[in-house]
Amino acid sequence: MLDKNKTYLVLNYNGSPVAVSTRHESYIIPGGSSESPSSMPLSVDEIVQINSNSNVFKMGLLWFEEEFQEDLYKECRIRNWKNILTDSEIEDIQHLKSLKDYYQSKTSSILSVVMVFILVSRILIIVLSRMLNMLCLLVEKNFVTESIKRVFY
Repeated sequence: MLDKNKTYLVLNYNGSPVAVSTRHESYIIPGGSSESPSSMPLSVDEIVQINSNSNVFKMGLLWFEEEFQEDLYKECRIRNWKNILTDSEIEDIQHLKSLKDYYQSKTSSILSVVMVFILVSRILIIVLSRMLNMLCLLVEKNFVTESIKRVFY
């Protein structure tokens, strides 16, 4: 249960500062990091007011201390707060997307080479087939010398 007279730390894990405002005050919460987040103590009323003025809690720009998260998100009426992505989760997704794009480009390059190989092979088969047909025709018509016949027969 939250104490309305107590302040709770609002945490910024992002490297950029975040500006927020309540009914009477404006604050800039300095940038932090995943290892060392910056923090600012705010009352429950200020947190609720900030939530009604912006999406900083819903978007995951600012967070609450772990032991008070559930109650503060409930107070702010933010459902599905456990689904809000952290900066490290977003970085992981970006990394996976980069890997996926990299392998897709490699796959498409390999696929292109294979397609060219297949096309060249088909052309070569057609050319060889026509050459063989011509040779057979020449043999039939007796236009081929005995030395050439010995090579192919």
